[in-house]
Amino acid sequence: MLFYLSPELFSENINISEWQNSIQEALNQGLTATIGSNNLLLGGGQIELSDNNQDQPLKPMNKYQDFLVIGTHKGGFDSITQQLNAVLEKINHLPLEKTVVELNKTISDLDKLLANKEMQSLPADIHNTLQELQKTLNGISPDAPVYRDIQITLHKINHTLDKAEPVLRRLDEKPNALIFNDNRLDPIPKGK
Repeated sequence: MLFYLSPELFSENINISEWQNSIQEALNQGLTATIGSNNLLLGGGQIELSDNNQDQPLKPMNKYQDFLVIGTHKGGFDSITQQLNAVLEKINHLPLEKTVVELNKTISDLDKLLANKEMQSLPADIHNTLQELQKTLNGISPDAPVYRDIQITLHKINHTLDKAEPVLRRLDEKPNALIFNDNRLDPIPKGK
């Protein structure tokens, strides 16, 4: 991202050479930039300059063409994208299929057990407790509304992620893609 620092905004009587030297000294001591968004709806962006507070300054601290390059930290959408990917990775690794198969097997075994004549002769409390347990287990079977709701929700999440993937990939490749249009040059403001 190209940006311009106007020394005149900091002081009216400023020596440009001293200004450039102070910026270079700040870079040598770990000055870095974080690119963020200050208004997601309007696409407003901001660049925050801060001290890196690390032993080694971020690279590159050289020039690109005639422009000074400042090391940057990830911020804004990069951070959100990383967190979203971590959550989705955890959801993908949940053993839902295995859990449903095991629950179906348990329900089937319980049905056989409850149909047994010896089981029916047990005291009424135990019988009622087992029937309540079967009702609970039936509530999480593939025919249950809760299971269907989970399946629908997972399908919607996958559908949303499929739609968001091109935008997230573009933001990963170029974090300022939502802020600046690629088809025009960034105007450099003129000083007084």
